[in-house]
Formats: sequence, C-alpha cells, structure tokens
Amino acid sequence: MRKCRTLLALLTGLLYAATGQAFDSSIRFDYTIYLHINSTPPGATLYSVAKEEADEPKEIGITPMVMAIGLDWDRVFWQRSWRTLHVTSAENCCEAILNADNTYDILFTCDITKPGYYPQEYAQSVVSLKHPGYTWDGTKDWPQDVYITLELSKMPTPTSPPPKSVPSMILASGREAVGADMGELQVRSYPDNARIYIDGKHVGVTPLDIHIPEGRYEVRLKQRGYRDIEQAVVISPPAKETIDVIMDVRKELPGP
Repeated sequence: MRKCRTLLALLTGLLYAATGQAFDSSIRFDYTIYLHINSTPPGATLYSVAKEEADEPKEIGITPMVMAIGLDWDRVFWQRSWRTLHVTSAENCCEAILNADNTYDILFTCDITKPGYYPQEYAQSVVSLKHPGYTWDGTKDWPQDVYITLELSKMPTPTSPPPKSVPSMILASGREAVGADMGELQVRSYPDNARIYIDGKHVGVTPLDIHIPEGRYEVRLKQRGYRDIEQAVVISPPAKETIDVIMDVRKELPGP
C-alpha cells in the first residue's frame, strides 16, 4: 500500500509539472508537521548526529529554518495502523517514540555549531501526538507548525579560566563487570563539549565521569573545528584514571 501511495504521489507530481503548477511533496504523507527552528543567536549550523565513530555528520540546515516532518502509517485492511508509524525528515534527524499511554513523541536530534560558541547536542521531543480515534478525526487537533529556539553558550576568551566541570555517570562499555571490577575514568577537555568515543562507541561529551569495567580502552575526543585527540587508557580498579586535554584548533589549508 505504501508503494501504491508513493507511485500516486509521483504521478501527481508529474501532472503538476506538466501543468506548470507548484507541487507540494507533503501529499505523499498521511500528516506533515513543519518544524520552525531558530537559535539565539541566529546563524547556527545543524548537523545530523553520528551514531557510530565511522558515521559522517551531514548538514541539516542553518537557523532560522523550517523543516518538514512527514508521518506515514502502514495500512491494515485499508485502515491506518497507529503502532506502525514511519517518520521522514532531513538526514533522518527525527524519530517517533510510542509511549505507554499510546501517544507518540516526535524526537528531534542534532548537533549545533557556531563559531565562537560551544557546540551542543540537542535531543528533545518537539511534539506529542494523541491517538486520533478510530476514524482519525482527532488529527484536526494536532499541530501543523511547531516552533523551537536553540540557546547557544558563548565560549570564553582565551584568557578566561576553563569552566568548572560538572560530571555525569554512565556505563561506557558493554563488557560484563560488577562491583570491584568497575573502575572510574574522568574525561575532561578545554573547551568542553567534545564528543567522547570509547573503542569506537559514542558515550557522551566532556566533562564526563565514567564507571567502566577493567581493561584497556582506546579513547578519542572529537569536536568540530578542532583536531581529534586519541589516547589509550588502562583501567585497573580501584584506581581512578583521568584524561585532561586542551583541544588544538584545526587550521584550514589555504585554497589554490
């Protein structure tokens, strides 16, 4: 059925093109939400979040911007199935989360960068959708336009002291370990908000305190505009290991 609707949308688009009329691509979705994204200050660049170290972030856009989020449900006997929602968005930056109360949260995730400001990772629900009822009449109560504003934090001048670290606790590895086998790793950088990869897996951003099983790990810090830093660390409980680095600004090579 999804293939049939997609084919219908394609034929409709060709018809509009032949008549010279504007074609609204949102007709291929059951419902479309327009996410209006601003930032303070404006001019921030949004990138997709790399789930794995090998993934390459892709640019979503520059604020202020408007992004369409297409929602599509599978059909069961010609009826839309509420529990089979598909989300289409720029660089797959949005996903749907079905809650216990049978509502959907649409989660928007991105990296935010702007020269002179700390890079940030944004991951928040931008809209919640209630079940529209058996006849789907409830969609008339859903929002068509959603507005969010991203707040950026300005970097201090080089003469300012580094900001105080506020650690958070996570388990950074899937290795089996409990109790005395767990060690602690502190990861700090200046500036803050460098993305931390341990054995190739993204575990958070600096500053971060990590309870981690005993063993040897490869740690990499990445931050847009700075050179990557790689460092090996050996965790031997109950000792606490610390990685504390100053990120080097990446200098662009001059053009031809």
